[in-house]
Order: sequence, then structure tokens, then C-alpha cells
Amino acid sequence: MVQGDDILVNAGEFILVLAAIINFAAAISGILLNKKPFAQKLTNILLITSVIFITLDMLLLVYYQVHHDFRLVYVYEHTSFDLSPVYLVSALWAGQEGSLLLWAVINSWIGFVLWRALNKQNFQNKLVFPSFAVINICIIMMALFSQPFKIMSYVPTEGLGLNLALQDPWMAVHPPLVFIGYSSMAVLFSLGLGTDPKIEKYCNKTMLRRWALQGLLFLGMGIFTGSLWAYRALGWGGYWAWDPIENAALIPWLLLSGIVHGEYTASKAMSRVKYMLPFVMAAFGTFLARSGMLKDKSIHAYTGSSLSIPLFAFFAMSVLAILYFSLSEVKRNEINKQYRVISILSILTVFLYAFAALVFLGTIFPLFSGAKVATVFFNYSALFISIAFTFLFIAECYTSFKEAFFKVIFTSAVITALICLSMKFTSLIWLIVLWMLFIPLVLWVIKTISLKPTLYLKKIKNPFAAVAHAGVMLLILGAVTSTAFSEQRAVLITAGGYTNLGYGANIDISQLDLEKNTTIHTIGSDIIISPAENASSSIEQVVYSTTRPLIWLFWIGGVLIVLGILGALFKRAGSTFEGICSPVGFNDQSASSSSRLSV
Repeated sequence: MVQGDDILVNAGEFILVLAAIINFAAAISGILLNKKPFAQKLTNILLITSVIFITLDMLLLVYYQVHHDFRLVYVYEHTSFDLSPVYLVSALWAGQEGSLLLWAVINSWIGFVLWRALNKQNFQNKLVFPSFAVINICIIMMALFSQPFKIMSYVPTEGLGLNLALQDPWMAVHPPLVFIGYSSMAVLFSLGLGTDPKIEKYCNKTMLRRWALQGLLFLGMGIFTGSLWAYRALGWGGYWAWDPIENAALIPWLLLSGIVHGEYTASKAMSRVKYMLPFVMAAFGTFLARSGMLKDKSIHAYTGSSLSIPLFAFFAMSVLAILYFSLSEVKRNEINKQYRVISILSILTVFLYAFAALVFLGTIFPLFSGAKVATVFFNYSALFISIAFTFLFIAECYTSFKEAFFKVIFTSAVITALICLSMKFTSLIWLIVLWMLFIPLVLWVIKTISLKPTLYLKKIKNPFAAVAHAGVMLLILGAVTSTAFSEQRAVLITAGGYTNLGYGANIDISQLDLEKNTTIHTIGSDIIISPAENASSSIEQVVYSTTRPLIWLFWIGGVLIVLGILGALFKRAGSTFEGICSPVGFNDQSASSSSRLSV
């Protein structure tokens, strides 16, 4: 155990205070950027200093974790001698104090990247960087108030260790990905706040697009890895429970998707709002998770916290900013008639915003009423939006396949029937839903194989978007089949025998360890076996099994979405974001006429 000087331990909080002061000075320097010639160089120096300080602060806490310095409350509560090196490091974001410090570090680095990008493009708006610096100060101060370097009144010989559920590779990467997504949305917030008619065109075509895609990518990966963690670690085969904290992460992702897919708003005020709103929802989610409001309602929420007032102030500040700047533009009545176009993308954007609104209402309703919103509300909302998306895909593809459209319908029906017969699906309503979901996938596959690769690339200017959209359809298919046709049962098993656990899966029980959760992967489904509470080594015992048919479609779909967004992010700046079957514009005023619907 390290028994170094207490001054070094106390240095952690001092560094946080210093970083907040330096960020404040950088914000002031950024405001003076257009008036003082030395301000740019001064801001650069201040930012570099701040980033170095706060990174050293985080590394200092990691150092104490790795060396088991149980003088610190945080190290005592989240580490122990038996932890592997990987989890000794990932314990940094296992608790509220360390995770806020990690977010402050990530946000500081992204702020530095933003500053360099603004300078490179000679971006002279005085509101953009100072507003981001204020956000960074708020995050640093929340980390400071949480006291990550609080010292114990005595020195224990062993720590409490890391929660077993958190000792998982996916959980080791999940929080950093989410925080990168949140900080990318903070950049969007600042750019939206600083948007004016002189720079709006520039922002839309370059920086806003990049940061929206980056937020979409990293927050999406964070949500996806969180689902993988839940599926592996929680033992009941669930990957999404419509938990309030899960919803609070999904809402900004849906809003970012709306930004990426649509630019056809009628008002510049709405343009400003849509860039600022994702971070407002991220701040809302942070408030829910860390204020203690949901400590009895969510497995993801932190328990009692001293951060309720700072967190509420953080959320209120972002809400007031978005209200002020949007209402000021509405009063000016600046209607952008050029964007008054009804298109498939604009309809898709409306559906995304509508789904985000439904999830938001379902999340906050229990906070005010005390009543619980059943998961069926969220499930059917998601199903309705999924069917609406399917109709949009079909409408977009129909113009390219008029002569073969009914053949596609028939092919989709045959595929659906074969899958349902092999999996013994019998519900008529869900069979129809599956059939509808297969139609756009069949259309996309036919278009892909009917054209030469070079011709296909010319037709689909952005194949990465096509990959992402195909991933969405696969993810929806996997979610529907693994949820609607899931089977849960208690099974009496006999040692050394075979047991049928649903959908034709005969399992050799002698090969399983029945004292812990086990996942069996078959071609058609995953089967999750959980021991009964009174499990024993007797000849006969009861276990609980959950069968998730075609769950692999969900995981493949998630991977394709991530790969598609990643490809779109690294595509050249002047690119467009296309749909599956026809080229349509992304953040481009010259949208393709093929994407417009006559009304």
C-alpha cells in the first residue's frame, strides 16, 4: 500500500479548482478573441494547461486505484487486491465521483479539439467556444463537488471491491463511449448557440455534420455496449428494459438521428433548437441518474447524492439557453422558405422526433404522478415507429422496383413463412409484422445484387448509409422476434439427460454448470439458463430458461449501424447521406428530387 505524503492526495481537489479557473479565463479570452490580437495565443495556452492539469488529476486517481491506496474513500469503495489490472483502471468510472472526473477529462480534450478546429477554419463567432467552456466548467465543478479525493478517517487493509456485475469487458468501455457522445453533443449545443445567418451555411455543411455524426456514433456504441453488458451480466437474457436511464440515453440518440437525416425545417429557430436539444436531453439524463431521484426506480441510477442542486442548475442552464435563443428567433419570424419541402427524409425526421417525445413523456410521467409506466407503452410505441419506418423504406424503394414490386412482396412472404415454420411462430399479428419488416430488406438485397458493383456505387452515393439502414432493419427484426416470441419457463432437469428448452433445442445437461447463469447459442436462438434459488447438486432440480429466437439479428444490426455511421463520419466533407434505395441529400439544400413526395 502506498503511504505517500498527504499533500499529494489533497492535490487532486486543488487541481480541479485550478482547472475550473483556467477554463473560466479561457472563456473570457475567447470572448475577447475578435478585439485583442493576443487573445488567440493566450486561449491556446490556457486550454493546453487546463487539459494537462485535469488529465493528470484523473491519472492521479487511477494511480491510487492501481496501488490500492485505501486512504481514499473512492479507492476503498470500488477496488480491492483481487481485482485484475483492467478492472482496477475501469473502476475509475464505476462510481459517481470517478465517472464525473472522466467526463471532465473527455470534455476538456474535446474542447481543445473544437478550439483547434475553429482556429483552423478561422471561425470568429465569439459565442461558440465560450459557451462550451462554460459547460466544461460546470462538469469540472460537479466532479469537484462529488469529492473523488475524499480521505478516509482511517486506513483499511482491504477495499470493498468492484461490483461483480461491473466486472465485464463491455462495461469497461460503455461509460467512456457515452461520455464522448455527450461531449460531442455539447459541441453541437455550442455551435447551435453561436449560429447566425452569416455562419449557418458553413456550420451546416462542415462542423455540425461532423459533430452530429460523431455524437451519433459514440453514443450509439455506448448504448449498444450497454445492451451487450446487460445481456451478459444480468442473467435473464434482457438487453433493453426501458429503464429511465436507458431512455435518457436513447432520447438524445434519436434527436441526433433526426439532425443527420433532416434539414427541411421551416424556421431558423428550429435549426438552432435541434442542434441544442440533444445536449439538453443529455443534461436531463445526467440529472436523473446522479441526483438520487431514481435510486429506487432504476438499476443504473446512483444512490443519494450531494449533487442535486448543482445538477439541477446545470440542466436548468441548458434549458434556459435553448428557450431564450429559440424564442428570440421566433419573434424575428425568420422563415426559411427554401426548406419548405416535404420529403421522405423530413417525414422520417418527424417520426424520430415523435418517438423521442413519446419516450421522454413515458420517462418523466412517473416522476410527477408516482405511477409506473408499463413497458408495453414503450414496446408498442417502438413497434408503431418501426412500422412507420418500414413504410418509408418501401415508399422510397417503390419507384425503383415498380415492375418487380409484387414479386418482392411475395418473396418476403415466403421468407417470413419459412422462418416462422422453422421457429414454430404462430401469432398471426406478429407474422404480419415480420413480413412487413422483411420487405425493405429484400428490396435492398435485390437492388444490391442486380447492379454491378461500380454501377451500384454510382447509384448509392453513400453506401455507408445503406449499410446503417440495413442494420436498422435487422436490429428491429431481431428485437421483434426475440421479444414477441421469447419463451420463459421453469424446467425440471435430470443430471446426464437431454432437456428440450424450446424451439426444438435439446440440451445435454451434463455439459452445463447449473450453479451459474449460462447462455447457450444455437442457430435459431439464444437460451439463457439461470439456476433456481434453491439449486443443488441433486439428481433432479429446477432451472429457469429464457429463449430469445433470432437474437443474433439484433446484434448484427447493431454492428452494421455502427460501421455505417463510422464510414459516413470519415467520408469526405462534401458528401451526402443517402437512404437504402435512392440518393437523398444530407444537410444539403440541393436535395435530390427522387427523395421528394408529391402532396
